[in-house]
Amino acid sequence: MTGDPSRVVSHGYNWKTGKQFEFSFDSFKFPSCGACNARYSSFEGEAKKVVEAICKKEAVSPDDYVLLLDWLDKVRIGLWLGHRYLQGATWPPSFAIDSRIGVKDRMVAVYTIGDHQLGLNVYGAESRIFHWKPSVFSLRVNNILFLNASWDWMCASRCGFPYPKVVRHSKSVHGALVLAQFTQRRKVVHPVIPQLMKSCVTLCQPILQRQVDGSNSGVPSEMLTETLRSQWRDRPGIGPLFRQFKAETERVDPGDPPIEFDSVSIREANRAIDIATQAYSLQNESISSDTYTYEDGTPMNNREAFMSALARINTRTMRIFRTTPKATYEQLMRDAAARRLEKRRKGG
Repeated sequence: MTGDPSRVVSHGYNWKTGKQFEFSFDSFKFPSCGACNARYSSFEGEAKKVVEAICKKEAVSPDDYVLLLDWLDKVRIGLWLGHRYLQGATWPPSFAIDSRIGVKDRMVAVYTIGDHQLGLNVYGAESRIFHWKPSVFSLRVNNILFLNASWDWMCASRCGFPYPKVVRHSKSVHGALVLAQFTQRRKVVHPVIPQLMKSCVTLCQPILQRQVDGSNSGVPSEMLTETLRSQWRDRPGIGPLFRQFKAETERVDPGDPPIEFDSVSIREANRAIDIATQAYSLQNESISSDTYTYEDGTPMNNREAFMSALARINTRTMRIFRTTPKATYEQLMRDAAARRLEKRRKGG
């Protein structure tokens, strides 16, 4: 769909050597067990239909957009695992794809872009913040760009879902959070995700996040009852969709009509690179309210300063992308393509 699968492209930089990872898209694959590959095969087939329909700018059902969000969860975590592998991470991952589909608040914004045609790009998955917190990435499929984000209580507070006022890290269970003092707004607050560039479709979905033991302990019973009453079909804890327009946010339920593209005027349109690099600013946003304290009140050693340093790298990366003149950027792309072609010629 997006061009020659054997074309050589950059997959980010090796942080130790500073050299680019360059190899073909059809070689961008990593170890996986046969059972998982087989189980996800039909899921990929269903997601493919949805992605192809959206790339044709067709209206798709609310259920299809929930399937798309599931697929983006899978792709985002798969990219995280893949880039860990490329960077030679020596410690085992604390979670995998199975444990991250539909478990945290999530969103997708769909953009049409006019300055690209055939092609496939990923932005944000190579960043160091993503290495530590795989929360946001952008995926360009020809002239459609998907901006996907998912992190703890990203939109719950603005979508009427319960969220904790106190969040601490567990000392006994690595990566686990200890939650307390749940609260809940009674109405939707617009915009759910502030400061996004105008899109054709922006959808958010709050999810009732569970404790590390799988329970909803800590959530008051009246909040839990009300939340489960509005769950998405047979998926406990997964809330309705909320479509964010320019002037308002509307709730979307399973039986609602297919979701049409909203129009974007010339004045509202942005360059593809500006849209795509929202991934880096949203990654920074994802860590802005994180806690760096253990449940006993002691601070985590240097973690906050470390993540702030990574956020500054993201800001510089975004600035470089956005301030490179179009002619210079195109010349850089031509030069890189020529180098890759020469490398392939010498190798073959």
